[in-house]
Amino acid sequence: MRTQSDYAGITSTGIPLTIALLLMTSRAHALNRHTCALLAEAIDLRPPSKCSEEQTALSLACYKLAMRAAITQGTGKLLQTVEIPDPEPLDGELLIKITACGICGSDLHLSDALDFPGIVLGHEFAGEVVETGPNVDGWNVGDRLAAFPLMGCGTCKYCIAGAVSKCATAHQLGLQRPGGFAQYTTLAATSAFRIPDSLDDHSGALVEPLAVAH
Repeated sequence: MRTQSDYAGITSTGIPLTIALLLMTSRAHALNRHTCALLAEAIDLRPPSKCSEEQTALSLACYKLAMRAAITQGTGKLLQTVEIPDPEPLDGELLIKITACGICGSDLHLSDALDFPGIVLGHEFAGEVVETGPNVDGWNVGDRLAAFPLMGCGTCKYCIAGAVSKCATAHQLGLQRPGGFAQYTTLAATSAFRIPDSLDDHSGALVEPLAVAH
């Protein structure tokens, strides 16, 4: 559990502790961009060249909204950890904080063979919902889940029947869409499976490979 000393780096700049707590514990997602803008307006946020130290801290927290991700660099090159923009959930999608992600054999092969830099691999993951997109029912912030790493159109007969793998336009997470080798990713709510509190995050990340083996 965080203590007040954990926030000394921010509160010493003059940002009230209440705002610092919101920024650090909610990571600006639960706040949303509108609330961030209101907070920025409250301290008269100005361009960076004129910002005070506390204004700069708030600007970075609310507007940068960058995350770390391990991305491909091309054939035979090691993955590189970089900062990229946070994803945003679209209609019917969840924004997921990755809590555990496995390394599949296919990830190893793809990282060696793909000549497409900038891909976020990883399709064996568990996570926590930090934001819901429009038209999402049954999911709330804080819910824990395991991912089915295919996202279909959601409207064809196969998707409606739950056979997303047969959808003609299905996209693979960790290949055609950013996967779990990142702090956050987005996932169709229909491709998310709730995991119980009795199952830890690492075990949750094994749901997909165990389902494949079955």
